[in-house]
Amino acid sequence: MLSPARHTRGPRAIRKGFSLVELLIVIVLLALVLTSVMTIFVQQQRFYSDSSAIMETRSATREAAYVLQSDLRALSPKAGDIYAMGSKFVEFRSQPGASVVCTIDGSRTVLTVPPLNVATGAALTSWLAPPAVGDTLLIFDAGTSPGTVSDTFNIYTLTAAVTANASCPNTTGLTTTVGEATQGYTLRVTPALPATTTVGAPIRVVRRARYELYQEASGNWYLGYFDCVPSRSPKCNALQPVAGPYVPPDNSGTGGIVFTYRDSTGAVTANTLLVRRVDLAARARTTIDVHTAGYKSGPMTDSTFMTIAPRN
Repeated sequence: MLSPARHTRGPRAIRKGFSLVELLIVIVLLALVLTSVMTIFVQQQRFYSDSSAIMETRSATREAAYVLQSDLRALSPKAGDIYAMGSKFVEFRSQPGASVVCTIDGSRTVLTVPPLNVATGAALTSWLAPPAVGDTLLIFDAGTSPGTVSDTFNIYTLTAAVTANASCPNTTGLTTTVGEATQGYTLRVTPALPATTTVGAPIRVVRRARYELYQEASGNWYLGYFDCVPSRSPKCNALQPVAGPYVPPDNSGTGGIVFTYRDSTGAVTANTLLVRRVDLAARARTTIDVHTAGYKSGPMTDSTFMTIAPRN
């Protein structure tokens, strides 16, 4: 017959043994759960990182398309709005501002334009910054012939800084309040405007500008932009990135920014006066390797293609 002491120690030892086994099972299960959670966490982090890189890459290609479309669509190549062009650059006559003639003085070299904001909400005067001395102005001239046969934009040079608080009378119909009538701007130009240029004639403020795929100090390739103002020193500023980065240029026509210029027949042309269509290809590559399902493992390249038809 077992003693009471041995009788009580046996079950305790057995219970103790089961507790260790259970503890090991719990540890193993916990390790498996934590491993699964960490795997899911890492996969989610990778997915979010890949998604962010892909969206940035696609955004870069769209940015180039939007920027270039807005500037190149307003060009008139047959009027000389394209100065120079190549597969990775275009130098052109940009339009940083526009307005309409409100008054013309007796010498026909001083004119006023409406204020930036008018009660009617019409965008009669709009510019990114006031025109600078030396800027070119294209001012509409209806000519002497009926219809549009003699219509043209004459070229003028701004000879003095733009001044504010100029008179643009309500009688012109371009302003409607007393305050607006005294908040216009004065422009001094050369040569004198002809008699066929009248109140209400459109004005285009234009500057020489350039878009180009260039390599920054970081080694990345960007779509850069500069413009030129004759009275500024230096006249043309340095290229500044406006979109990117993009893949480097190459000789096969698959670089980061590729321009193709076509004439009215669709044939490729090198004559700036014959351009009637500009085909744009923008290509960007992710800066990290993509591992998301549905994509080849490694850097992902995305592209945007657009056809821009200048107004001519």
